[in-house]
Amino acid sequence: MLSFLAQHPDLGFKPAEIAESVDIPRGSLNPTLSRLEQQGLVEHEPPYWSASDDDRIEAVAATMYSMDAFEERYADDDFTGWEETDVDPRDHR
Repeated sequence: MLSFLAQHPDLGFKPAEIAESVDIPRGSLNPTLSRLEQQGLVEHEPPYWSASDDDRIEAVAATMYSMDAFEERYADDDFTGWEETDVDPRDHR
């Protein structure tokens, strides 16, 4: 939910709109939004919820952007079987 709001920092959403975009049970939505508001991560201007202007939100948005860019760049790479040849650095101390 926070990632969704962070990806749209200049917009506010009604709970029903957020529920359509995230995989969170509708009954958990408002309590979770309230906890995020208490932590200063989201803002509530009834009936809309939005990401707050907080450095932590910018960090989440940057992380999401990086993950999307990584997935786009390496989407066709096949990592099947990597665990069979991976090396645990703890074994080589």
